[in-house]
This record gives sequence, C-alpha cells and structure tokens, in this order.
Amino acid sequence: MHVCALGLAVAIAALLSAMTAVNEARADDISLAHDHTGDAGTYPSDSVIAVADPDNHRIHIYHPNGTLALSFGSYGTEHGQFRSPSGVAVAPDGRIVVADTGNHRIQFFNTDGTLASYSLGSHYGSLFQSPTDVAVAPDGRIVVADDGNRRIQVYGANRTLALSFGSYGAGADSLFNKPSGVAVAPDGRIVVANPDNHRIQIYYPNGTPALDIGSYGIGAGQLRSPSGVAVAPDGRIVVADTGNDRIQIYHPNGTPALDIGSYGIGAGQLRSPSGVAVAPDGRIVVADTGNDRIQIYHPNGTPALDTGAVPDDIYRPYYAAPGSIYRP
Repeated sequence: MHVCALGLAVAIAALLSAMTAVNEARADDISLAHDHTGDAGTYPSDSVIAVADPDNHRIHIYHPNGTLALSFGSYGTEHGQFRSPSGVAVAPDGRIVVADTGNHRIQFFNTDGTLASYSLGSHYGSLFQSPTDVAVAPDGRIVVADDGNRRIQVYGANRTLALSFGSYGAGADSLFNKPSGVAVAPDGRIVVANPDNHRIQIYYPNGTPALDIGSYGIGAGQLRSPSGVAVAPDGRIVVADTGNDRIQIYHPNGTPALDIGSYGIGAGQLRSPSGVAVAPDGRIVVADTGNDRIQIYHPNGTPALDTGAVPDDIYRPYYAAPGSIYRP
C-alpha cells in the first residue's frame, strides 16, 4: 500500500537492546532485528531506520533490509499524536525523538512507540513554529531546527533551553531562510541545511559560526536546495543536494570529497533526494524521494542496496529532514 508522504526523515541508531524490553503483546507485532545478509552484505543487528511519514501522521521503524518493525502515531493534537511530523532522531538511550511539525513541538517515545515523556512545546506554538527537524547529541542535548522562527534551539538533557541562535536572512553567519535539517558532528558542532540559501552552515557547540559550505550551482561542491544533512562517524558531512539529484560528501573542513548519484531511475541513480543518514559502519542511507524508495550506499559511494518498492508504504516523500547517527 502506497501513501503520499510530504516528508521523509531518516535516522539510524542502536535500538535492539532497548527493543527487547517490549512486552509480549507488542512483540507479536514486531520482528526484532537480527543480522540480515543480502546484496548489501551483513548489517549490524542493532541498526534500524526511523522514518517520519508526515501525510499519515506517524513514525515507521524499519530493519536495514527494509522490513517494517514498528509504526506508531495518528492525527491529532493530544500527547502521542502528530500533525505532519517531518523530523526524527534516536537518542543515546534509545528514545525516539520526533519533530511534530504541525503541532509545533518535540515529542519523545519509547522504543515500542509508547509516549516516554511530555513534549517540548505545544500545539499552540509556545516554543517553536513548525520545527522541521531534530537531532540528539551524544551528551543528550536536543537540537531543533525551528523553521518558522528561522533559528536553531538547543536544549540540555534536562530539557531546559541552553542556547538559541539565528534569524531571517541570506547573508553569512547565523542567518537562515529556511533551516530544514540539522545534525550534530562527533566533536559537538551543529550542522544545518539551509536550502533556500543553498548552503550548509556549521556552528561550534556554543552557537558561534564555524564554517559555511556551498554556493548556488551545479559544480563540484555547489548546491541547489540542500534539504538534508548528516555527519559520518569520521566527521565527513553528507548532504542531500536535492536540486542537483545527488548526494555530496565533504571533508570536515568543507572541501568536497565525493559525489554520489546522478539523475535517473536506475540502481544508484537519484531523483530529488531529500533525506540522508549515515550508519555506524559508514554506509549512507538516502531517501530517494522522486523514485519512491530508500537507497543504501557503501562509504565509497557504490550502491549497496536498493529497496525498490520496500518500504511499500512510502510514496513520493518530496521534503525531508533527516536525523543523525548515535551509538550508545
């Protein structure tokens, strides 16, 4: 069954140990992750892919081979319900953190999909205006792309506001037109996808600008409406260069390292990729939006797995805000 999804967010995390705590009634509906061997080789047994499905107001959890492990959520404003969630991440403790965009809040869930705690923000927009993405740092800090307010907000592990930076604009430093995606690097730097300004902006943990990457264009290192970003375990920055139908990888200093993909429908080709994440082993997971599929690449950019019609409940997710990779 296909659904029309406005967005797709991808996150990968070690969840197996937490998922084994799911009660028996729920476990009947869940296939716990084990090693999967196929065209992409053997996957770590503790990896999963978390997907935000905005049009259906729910979150899906998939095994790395594309089989569904869990879905949760429904339309509404009550705790545990969603309105067009567009960002997802997994915390070091295994909790699933969701940018509930239409309800202007961040929600927290256990690995079985049950509500873990009350949300940050409310559907009245008290803290956020249409947050499009969320990332969780290894130290537990929660980083939010507060799209409607053109800023990044950072909350401590105790969920109190620690930092807020950014304002509307197209110039340098902390000016955003549309901060759509966010990730946290291993060294704590905050990486932001700014699609309307055609660049990636990187900040030190205290919010001061560190580096800008990209300019409008089709050349190596240039970008057109990048909407998703992730950081590899080695610190390389992985960008969903949506308008150029490719994935671009940059060294931590911002110099181009690798291009992946070209326009098309074949294996390894892409059409408007919108979401990206990196597995602990370095493999790159891409929401191939225009081709209605998720593709996985080896760290060197060669195709590892093309899910094709799997997962079969994702259809044309043309906007994405990926989560990041964390290893407890």
